[in-house]
Amino acid sequence: MPKINLHRFLWVLLLWLVAACGCTGHLWSAPQSPELIQADGFVIVTATDQDSLDSLAQDHLGRADQAFRIATYNGIDRVAPGQRLVIPRTPLTVWGLRADGYQVVPILYYPRIDPDPDAGNTGAISSETLDRQMHYLRENGHVTVSLDQLHAFLARGAPLPPKAVIVTFDSARRWVHEIAYPILERHGHTAALFVPTAMIGQAPNMDWNALAAIAAAGWDIGVMGLGERNLTLIPSDTGTDIYLKLLEDEIRHSRQLLEDNLQRPCLDFAYPDGGTNDLIIALLKQYGYRSAFTRQPGHNPFFVHPFLVHRTVIDTETSDQRFQDALTTFIPVRLR
Repeated sequence: MPKINLHRFLWVLLLWLVAACGCTGHLWSAPQSPELIQADGFVIVTATDQDSLDSLAQDHLGRADQAFRIATYNGIDRVAPGQRLVIPRTPLTVWGLRADGYQVVPILYYPRIDPDPDAGNTGAISSETLDRQMHYLRENGHVTVSLDQLHAFLARGAPLPPKAVIVTFDSARRWVHEIAYPILERHGHTAALFVPTAMIGQAPNMDWNALAAIAAAGWDIGVMGLGERNLTLIPSDTGTDIYLKLLEDEIRHSRQLLEDNLQRPCLDFAYPDGGTNDLIIALLKQYGYRSAFTRQPGHNPFFVHPFLVHRTVIDTETSDQRFQDALTTFIPVRLR
């Protein structure tokens, strides 16, 4: 058996170890986490000082308004540089269903805002009250969502923020632009405005430029007919054919007028004075609307009728407790 040259063997071993270190990088150090890990159902990222929840959602989920999914999964409300975050690519829940209940979307309806609470306008709340209520929404984690997001939730079960809420107004009056809009803007909220289109530009109402400015700021603009007439009240001297023509004008022509002036689709309807019936709903469907809003209070789970969406009226009779009760976002139920 040949003799082993121990000295030479040690040198060969040392050279092998050096080569191994060169091939593998840091042989003795712990493996470094890559900046981005991607899988079918999730992405893991290391946040930089340029990242925010919105930017990460836009980059990895395709929409900034899905930032709540990252915040909820990681238990955070903002991003810190160097933070490792898991971004779920699939919704955590569908249609807001959980083992202990289901999500509902509160929708608030403000009939009128008046800067002078002593002016005697029945049901009108003051601008100070609206400001206080919008501050309450922000401070308690409520997020105003769009009608597109609501429709995606109702139609496909798309996720919504856990405390999603919608604020609505049915009016063409100038107070919407001059009072309500600045208050919501200051608190970071948006709203849905349903307008009687034939009243735009008539004093004391907004003109088309003011309405376009609100739409450009992110508000949803929906239809409320041509005027403010309750569509269920058929004049006694009106025949069936004439009544159907009037309804079609209120439903179809009003929408066309709105879309022509704003250059955007308007697919949602609010029943003037809250009145509706099966014929009105059928015509709304026929002319391509996707949802319609009542003035009846109630919860809005994923299985609410899309043409009988509930809204809670917020007026001078609404106490602070009733306002808070109207913001229920989850109904506990044993589902298993």
